[in-house]
Amino acid sequence: MADFEKRYGVKVNLWLCLVDQGAAAPGRGEARPTRWEFDAVSVSGLEIEALYREGLLQEIRSPLHEGMLEGSLPAHRGWAPQFINVFVQAYNTSLVRKQDLPKRWTDLLDPRWRGKLGAEAARRRVYCTLVKSVNPSS
Repeated sequence: MADFEKRYGVKVNLWLCLVDQGAAAPGRGEARPTRWEFDAVSVSGLEIEALYREGLLQEIRSPLHEGMLEGSLPAHRGWAPQFINVFVQAYNTSLVRKQDLPKRWTDLLDPRWRGKLGAEAARRRVYCTLVKSVNPSS
């Protein structure tokens, strides 16, 4: 923060909390008609979307967004991601031929993959991405 403050002349007031404490709470609590306590916020996608839906965020557009992956920015431009997680898959080349690899997430529903897949159980984002890919309405 010291480098940022020195470089840009902006005083940073950092507020930090754990996810289960509701990281978006300061934005909600401090957003009053005559007083705003934050100019930028870094929280999860779910929490930032909640702030947007409550009308607490301003549209953001940047020339840097033009080079971003399709679908990584919300259409409403009420927020922009700070990080983009890319999930990588690996397979045992001795057990699965390249031409037999699934092409889409839904291909993994084929019974031939039953009992042959592994994933990090502690990674919610991986699971949510899989569920959303198989069932876009979720």
